[in-house]
Amino acid sequence: RPKYVLFYIGANDIGKDVGSDYDDLVRDKRTTWKTRVRESSAIYHVFRTLKSTYEARRVHGLAHHYEDFATWEWTTTPLTHDHEALSAPRLGAFRARVLSLAQRTRALGSTPIFVTQAFCSYHVRADGTVEGRTKPAPYDGVEINGVDLYYIMQLFGRATMEVCGEVGGVCIDAANEVAWQPGDFYDAVHNTPQGAERLGRYLHDRLRDRF
Repeated sequence: RPKYVLFYIGANDIGKDVGSDYDDLVRDKRTTWKTRVRESSAIYHVFRTLKSTYEARRVHGLAHHYEDFATWEWTTTPLTHDHEALSAPRLGAFRARVLSLAQRTRALGSTPIFVTQAFCSYHVRADGTVEGRTKPAPYDGVEINGVDLYYIMQLFGRATMEVCGEVGGVCIDAANEVAWQPGDFYDAVHNTPQGAERLGRYLHDRLRDRF
């Protein structure tokens, strides 16, 4: 019976394909004995975790690694301009998932806390100019760079805060409020201990009066 449930979300969601069955929070599913086993069995959970870890590392080559930020090149010019249209399908699905999380949290008798995420692939200069990593990456068939990623993440963060406000949750825009420093990330999105402490202290300052 938690009083609060905190969701630190957004960074993974921008890459989630629309219509994917994985972690589908919106569509109703028929409960079967197989579903109950998958959701309740500790043995199945351990098996699935070990199997997925092996496939991620050995089959797909997915694993966290340190970035050499000194080699990164930066630009202020985006590769595309209609970020809202580009993000619209994934953004709509994301809104529905955030709303589902909020409703399920309320059903527990708890209050949702939504916290936005950011990448270190971009930053905003003192004069308001957005500077992002030059290296392009595919996004729904379109090449984007760090500047584009900034504008896309702003859309996802805004959606998070809007849904949070609609359901009366606690809304924390960490993506725009935390003053990240060099050494706070070991790759584009994951924090070093220094960065994790910075985020933790920020959240403490924002939430301590509630406790």
